[in-house]
Amino acid sequence: MKKTIFSILLVSLSLWGDEINYNRELEDHLIRISQKVFAKYQENVDTSETSGEWKIPIENALVKLTAGSGYPDFPIKYTIVKDEDFQAGTLPGGQIVIYSGTLGILDGYIDKLLQNPEKNPHPKDYYRERYIAGILSHELTHFYQKHSLNNVKKIPLSLTPDKTIQSFETIKFSQEAEKDADFGGYRLLMRAGYDPKYVVVILEIINDIVQAADGHPAGPYFNSHPSPHARLQHFQSERQEFHRWAAKMENTFADIYMGTKLDEAHRELTQAIRQYPNNAELLKAKAICKHKMWLKSAKLKDLKLRSIVDISAFADKMVYSDTSSMAGERIPGNSALYYQAIDEYEEAYKLAQNDVQLMSNYATLLAYTGSNHEKAVSLAESANSEGGNLITKNNLGVVYYLTGDEEKAKAHFSDISGTMSTVILFTLILKPELAEQMSQLKLQAQRIQNYDKSFVPEFYTIFLNNAILNKDDRGIVENYLNDYDSTSSWAVYLGRTSGVAMPAPENPINHASVNGIKVGDTMESLLNQWGKPSRVETGVNLEAWFYDKISATVFVGNGVVLQMLISADSAKVNNILGISSNKSAVEKQFGSRSKKRGEYFVYPAKSGSVVVKYDNANKVKEIALVPKL
Repeated sequence: MKKTIFSILLVSLSLWGDEINYNRELEDHLIRISQKVFAKYQENVDTSETSGEWKIPIENALVKLTAGSGYPDFPIKYTIVKDEDFQAGTLPGGQIVIYSGTLGILDGYIDKLLQNPEKNPHPKDYYRERYIAGILSHELTHFYQKHSLNNVKKIPLSLTPDKTIQSFETIKFSQEAEKDADFGGYRLLMRAGYDPKYVVVILEIINDIVQAADGHPAGPYFNSHPSPHARLQHFQSERQEFHRWAAKMENTFADIYMGTKLDEAHRELTQAIRQYPNNAELLKAKAICKHKMWLKSAKLKDLKLRSIVDISAFADKMVYSDTSSMAGERIPGNSALYYQAIDEYEEAYKLAQNDVQLMSNYATLLAYTGSNHEKAVSLAESANSEGGNLITKNNLGVVYYLTGDEEKAKAHFSDISGTMSTVILFTLILKPELAEQMSQLKLQAQRIQNYDKSFVPEFYTIFLNNAILNKDDRGIVENYLNDYDSTSSWAVYLGRTSGVAMPAPENPINHASVNGIKVGDTMESLLNQWGKPSRVETGVNLEAWFYDKISATVFVGNGVVLQMLISADSAKVNNILGISSNKSAVEKQFGSRSKKRGEYFVYPAKSGSVVVKYDNANKVKEIALVPKL
């Protein structure tokens, strides 16, 4: 990374004088980056898979779609990458990437069509052109509608301290852009003379692929793309009503997983079971929903430990078989809900007695009544024997404890958490990128806790329960609160019952800025404050903007200031700190609480982090403004 010397002077600079068109500058920035990305992509991926027999259908479709679009012509560049996935995309500069797996999957569907020549009398290239047009029309709409540009303009929050808000807003905008591209693609097909039904054809293929995979139950909340059902419900077809219903079920299952809108979810499932009576999957979901309703009615101190009440994502195969120790008997919370959940589990269990997920969930519920202890242990042990996953292991330990075998429960959790800690340690050594994955897991948990404060990721729950059972061991409790979770209601309960203070949240004293610009500001703000840069170097996904007159370097990506470097004594952070400043001056601005990262000290600021390297005399040698670390 280049270092430049720059000065921060609160004076009017002549290079700020030109009037700037922000939209044009931002678009040029994204286009430059996309050109670099496309070139680098072609260098680094296997493009040996040429279009072959697909060359003419692809290029015919592109010519017709662009000619009929009503938009100005632009130089079409596309590449086919050798990759088995079903994937295609358009960069902000209009370059198109198609995975070879997409073409292979389309050929498989087309070959099935050609098995009935009376109904499908055209040659293979006729269908190839129309199938690929269904994909390209969607991707071209992203380009024509400038979704990348609009996304950056509308959601310039990728580096703000409140990443939770940013993420939900970004996901919402991304999902809306996908719907826009579906409708725009439909119109492009019509203008090009194609039957617009190929939008539906492609989305049905995508749905087949999605249904073959195991989706995440919270997908509707976190996926950047709406589900195929959510997209297909807007287009007329023979299956439109089913897609509308399935999209509703996806949201219902997601709500149950997230622990939100449970009353509404229970009503939806009750209605769904009328449509699909004696359906084990829907009955199971309904029981899980009631189980979670009961859990919400109980106090954590009465629940003792946290069970993992698991639910799968809704899938078509659920309705298409061819694709498919407590004192006395006191019940925590609302006892009516508890016994209703028991009844609904029993109804589901009659139809799915070998379902590991169902057995494990059901066992944790039964364990709260003494008369069902034996059955609870039997179910939990059977589920763990057959499943042997993180969830069944956790729930077996919960059942041991609730049925009175505290020592067995403690030994069980101690053994599992010890093994997991060892695995994590060695994995972090071998794969440092795991640290980022764990950071993202913690961030996702905090997002879900906006809906359900009791939410704890499955991965953390083993450590949580081990800490609860060993709350007299401050080391175990502090390790959990510091390394895993300090924001859920379970973490608060652990801290209160153990007497261990919750980790003090970072409380940044000041923003960190240079000439009025801080990390996370938009490119528009940078241009307004500093004007155009003296020169620009474009890399993959970001650009380095050099301001020679003030000797400053700013890294910009997707229209947002990512990082700022300072290496000159005349350059000042907050008009105070610069090269050769004393460590005491830095700590006066940003506090004495810092994280050590090798030779660097990381100080929290309200707008990211300040990274400082000191010399032997504790004077600033290097300083940078970066995103929150």
